Amino acid sequence: MNIKTEKRLADIAVSTRVRLARNLKSRPFPHRASEEVLKKVCQDVSGAIFESNSYIAEEFKFIDMNAIGDNEKERLMATHLISPNLALRSHGAAVMLNQNEQISILVNEEDHIRIQCILPGLALEEAFETANKIDDLIESRVEYAFDDELGYLTACPTNLGTGARMSVMLHLPALTLTNNIEKMLYTVSRCGLTIRGIYGEGTENMGDLYQISNQKSLGVKEEEILLSVKSVTRGIIKREREMREELIEKGDTTIQDKIMRAYGTLLYAQKIEAKEAMQLLSIAKLGIDMDLLPEANIEKIDEVIGNIYPSLLRYAKGIPNEENIVNIQRADYIRQALRSAENEKQR
Repeated sequence: MNIKTEKRLADIAVSTRVRLARNLKSRPFPHRASEEVLKKVCQDVSGAIFESNSYIAEEFKFIDMNAIGDNEKERLMATHLISPNLALRSHGAAVMLNQNEQISILVNEEDHIRIQCILPGLALEEAFETANKIDDLIESRVEYAFDDELGYLTACPTNLGTGARMSVMLHLPALTLTNNIEKMLYTVSRCGLTIRGIYGEGTENMGDLYQISNQKSLGVKEEEILLSVKSVTRGIIKREREMREELIEKGDTTIQDKIMRAYGTLLYAQKIEAKEAMQLLSIAKLGIDMDLLPEANIEKIDEVIGNIYPSLLRYAKGIPNEENIVNIQRADYIRQALRSAENEKQR
């Protein structure tokens, strides 16, 4: 597949993430470790990066989770650089980020080390290669917990083996609107893969965004996981593309009306919850792809989607409802962002 075709997939394949779970030998898992042990793990992991002779050392910064406020934690969670689990840990937890924030190393989350690389579009090979380089660098200076039969030992049994989780975030509004999404999700599960919400395990779908990832890592090689996820992902993208083209060919006024109403609501709503906003923005994105919203800007829509996430920290703490003022501020931000984009297009 050529570069032009791969880039064309980016409107459906939003991003790719590869994560490797690792633990240090002879150290209790984070949930059973003392604060002293957790701090030592942080020193070992950061030392493996910063004290290496690799150019990679200059690209990273170390962030103690106790040293940053809730707003920064919210941002890191929204961009999938840390998990709610890491954000809630009170002692001995940290994250190491590279300069462009495509690589993050979570220290003392569920496992001692979780290396992850997030890239735009469908980029499983590139993401795995990058994560693997970081893994090799750390392993050259520390000893991992490894068993000849079970592979890498992890806190959760589902991560045993390679410790690899490979996922692709997909935007699937046409499959949803044509009532084909449940069939697709069933097919994915039959292929041995799993579907998660936009913010990972235990979260719901928002804005027709789904994470497709491998279900197990024991007894399979990284290359096999990669090929499986990529093959199924391409099949889903193909089906979503067919549904979009079918909607365009039909010229269904019901769909057109839905798109126009969604965009109109975004332009004029005075108060809006995150879930509703994400759904309306998803439909607006589809409208742009169908050439029904010439006044709208796809880059601005994507920017807004990245900035209107709900309070993930409140969600992680089990606090269900957002404050009314947040919904008012969100609506105001969306109105201003979309109208400024329209004005720029008209100039």
